[in-house]
Amino acid sequence: MSPDLVNLLKQQNARISEAPDGRIAIDHFGDVEQEIDALHESAVVCPLPDHICVRGTGQDRAKFLHNFCTNNVNDLESGQFCEAFFCDLNAKVIAHGYVLAGDEAHEIGMLPGDAEVLLNHLNRYIITEDVILTAPSAERTTFAVAGPQTESVLSTLGNSERFPDAGCCIRGNVTMLLTTWNELPTAFVSVSNGAAVQTWTQLTTVATAAGDSTFHHLRILEGFPVIGTDLTGDNLAPEADRNSMAISYNKGCYLGQEPIARLDAMGHVNRKLYKGWATIAANAQDSEELPIVTSRSMSAGASFPVLLPLSVKLAANSDPLIAKIKGGPTVQVDRLV
Repeated sequence: MSPDLVNLLKQQNARISEAPDGRIAIDHFGDVEQEIDALHESAVVCPLPDHICVRGTGQDRAKFLHNFCTNNVNDLESGQFCEAFFCDLNAKVIAHGYVLAGDEAHEIGMLPGDAEVLLNHLNRYIITEDVILTAPSAERTTFAVAGPQTESVLSTLGNSERFPDAGCCIRGNVTMLLTTWNELPTAFVSVSNGAAVQTWTQLTTVATAAGDSTFHHLRILEGFPVIGTDLTGDNLAPEADRNSMAISYNKGCYLGQEPIARLDAMGHVNRKLYKGWATIAANAQDSEELPIVTSRSMSAGASFPVLLPLSVKLAANSDPLIAKIKGGPTVQVDRLV
């Protein structure tokens, strides 16, 4: 993320936290509830310091990525994208995000994760293919724009940075993607660090500045997992419960395809990532055996959205379900989906 933008955000009273490894998070701009209200009523702009990009160039890039992810990259025209998992031979999750097709490159956009892990995984399979993979994340700044007025907000950007009708574009140092999360238009806009301050200023003239608390509220409502938080290398891709969006069952062979096909033939997984609504259960008995909430909204409401991995049997037979927020209180979780 642009250091100049970080300095500007501090001047704008952003609440910024820093992890022990030096990574920063733009938590909020003073009023999380107001930001969440703007998300549902108009539009918000959220800086994403941890957004990861892997870029593929070369004539064989589409075929190569197609062979190592769960969705159909070969059929993407320039300006189209798909959601996908990258897995090992046993269909265990390595990475997850969007694959964008451009005229001269394909890009993989991911939420917090380790680009080097994916690069090392993919590079080991490049033998004679004309493919070059790089990770330009440090040179870029990414924003999420979300809410009913998202497309109007995006129109404030210059002509060279506007969306094509197809939903994504890769033009030089600008990458843009427009999708839908929880029935709300949601865009990801990545620009060079040198253009970050100007882009932020343009977007926030017509949208509310918001932080990670608002972005992750929407992410949880969508059920979009963060690898290393909601899912780990012990999880199979279908356990994310995003099969219809991220897994093609007729694309042919790819790394991890056989276990995924077997699960499809079985008709179910034994565990998966659930969405639910939680309330603090102050009187519930704590236990190390309780399921763990991996992501929670920071909404101040009495009931707030959460993500938690559960066995399908436990989810079907627990009424109510008592769980524990990682590092936090015990909660009762209802309305599991």
